Amino acid sequence: MKRIFLFIGLWALAATTSYAQEASFLNFGYGTVQGTTELTQDPADTTGMTSGLKHDLAGTALGLSYTSVDDSGWAWGLGYHSYSLTGKGDWSSTTLVGATNLDVVWELETTEFSLKGPYLALGYGFGETFRVIPQFHVGISNQFSLKETLTSTRTQGDLTATGSDNYQTAKSGNLVVLVLPVYYAGESFIFGAEYHKTGNTVEIAETTNEVVSTYKASIANSLLFTVGYLF
Repeated sequence: MKRIFLFIGLWALAATTSYAQEASFLNFGYGTVQGTTELTQDPADTTGMTSGLKHDLAGTALGLSYTSVDDSGWAWGLGYHSYSLTGKGDWSSTTLVGATNLDVVWELETTEFSLKGPYLALGYGFGETFRVIPQFHVGISNQFSLKETLTSTRTQGDLTATGSDNYQTAKSGNLVVLVLPVYYAGESFIFGAEYHKTGNTVEIAETTNEVVSTYKASIANSLLFTVGYLF
């Protein structure tokens, strides 16, 4: 949340000066991305397992872009973006079976959650040396991939049994990202940071014994540091 207010404040500061001067630049960005994975069931789980298996995701974000700003401040461009995340969560329970305890540990691991592909950009620029260019990136035919592994380990006395199931999906679709960039422009170089906000999700639904389990991964936001060539 602090990042959002920071970028909005910088945007407002630049807006009180002037729109961006005409320029074009190539940019490369690298940074971090955050998200979440959750499991829901129908009929609803009453043990607390599904809520316990919800976990945060983290990974890397990459971007390569060309941006052009005209003499009226409008910015357009194209590029390639890639978001890749992983993470895992676990939940355990203990019940008395006969004279010994039965310990059960469930682990849900997101081994791969990725979104990548080309995009078109449209925005508006402010500032000269200090540039703020809020924009939308619209991913066209981007590739989405999600792989989940659900593992259970049961221990009773000296006996231990482990089992796992793998679920995955891959598809293509469109992706919309709100981007709030802040740049410093020299004579032939430009560098800065970009805050990306997107709510895209990917789901996997599996039915076992009339119980529908849905695995849903989503990207929350990312922060990239950028460097590029101004011309």
